[in-house]
Formats: sequence, structure tokens, C-alpha cells
Amino acid sequence: MTRQQYAHRPCSAGRRLLPAELGLAGRRVLTLPSHVDTCDQGENCCWRWLAHSVLKESNWLKEDLDEVRKEYAEKVSQQSKAEHDIEAFAELRGAHRSLQEELSGSRHECAELRRELIALKSAHANKIAREQELQREVARLDSESRKAVERSESVQQKFDEARQELFEVKADLEDAKRRLLSNEDEKTRCEGIQKALQKERDELKKDLEELQAKRQQRKKNPNPRSLNSMRWGRMRSR
Repeated sequence: MTRQQYAHRPCSAGRRLLPAELGLAGRRVLTLPSHVDTCDQGENCCWRWLAHSVLKESNWLKEDLDEVRKEYAEKVSQQSKAEHDIEAFAELRGAHRSLQEELSGSRHECAELRRELIALKSAHANKIAREQELQREVARLDSESRKAVERSESVQQKFDEARQELFEVKADLEDAKRRLLSNEDEKTRCEGIQKALQKERDELKKDLEELQAKRQQRKKNPNPRSLNSMRWGRMRSR
């Protein structure tokens, strides 16, 4: 392409595309006015080199600007994030303070619960000891109850034997009473017989005395008939 062709090439709305050799392909810049002509030095033109250097420098500046904008956006994002983190940190501090208060209350409750646990363990140990003591007492009472039952059975057996003996003694007593009554009757009868015999003895003694008196009298004045009549009268009275 000649300089005239390059100068009179079509443009779009006063703008043209930069060449790819400048590293600016696809970018639109302002075109040269119509009364300005190109330099005949071509690639050795100082203005071309200067424009090329300015374009590169502007590209670097744009890259730096983009990087600065990017860094600024990152800083803004970081600042927003930091502000958000500050707010979150403040909330966390409040939550941490609340948790600290809850932790303090929980520690106090934990101390109370530990004391209650110690008291419950002590009460449980006392309860176990009391339960063991009661178990021993129950075992002792069971043993005493068994012994008492055995003694009761033995006493009941002895009571039955004693009652049987009592019945036998009562029977013997009744028999003895009957014998005693019989003996008393016999004694009364014997006393009656004894009295009768004593009376008869007295009568005989009296008769003997009368007989002796009569014998003595008979010796003086014997009379056999009167003596026989006296004996016969006594025998009839008996």
C-alpha cells in the first residue's frame, strides 16, 4: 500500500483501527485530518517512533491504571470486607461476652452441680450402707424368725404333750377323786363299823363286868337260870 492509498483508505466515522504491529489491533483512535500528509521517512520517521513509544507507554500506563484500579477495587473490597469483618468481630465480641457470661454462670452452676453430685454420692453411699445394714438386719430377723418358728413348734409340741399329760392327770385326778370318795365312803362305813364294834365292845365289856359281878354273886348265891336268860336277851337285842 502506497502513502496515497494509506492516506485515502476508508475510515469509519472519523476513526480507524490501529495496526496489529503496534500491539494495538482492534482498538479505535481518532484519524488524521484531511489536510495532514504522511511522512516520507516511513518506518524511520521520528514521529512514527515517538507515536509508537507513546502508544506503548500509554498501553503500559493503561495496564498500570487497570492494575491500580484492580488493586483499588480489591482494596475497596477488602475495606468493605474489613468493615464487615469489624462488624462481625464486634458481633463476635458481643457474642463472646455473652458466652463468657454464660460460661461464668455455667461454671457457677457446674460448681453447684458438683457440690450436689458430691452430696448425692455421699447420700447414695449412706443409702447403700443403710441398705446393707437393713439387709443384715432382715437376715438376722429372718434367722430369729426361723428360730422362733422352730421354738414355737417345739413349744407347741411340748404344749400338746403337756395338755395330753394334763388330760391324763385330770383323768387320774378324777379317778383319784372317785377313789377318794369311795375311800371316804369306805372310811365312813369303817368308822360306822368301828363305832358299832366299839359300842359292841363296850356292851360286851359291860356284860362281862355284869357277868363277873353275877359270877361273884353266884359264887355267893348261884342261879343258872337267870344267867341264861340274861344272855339270851342280849343276843336278841343284837
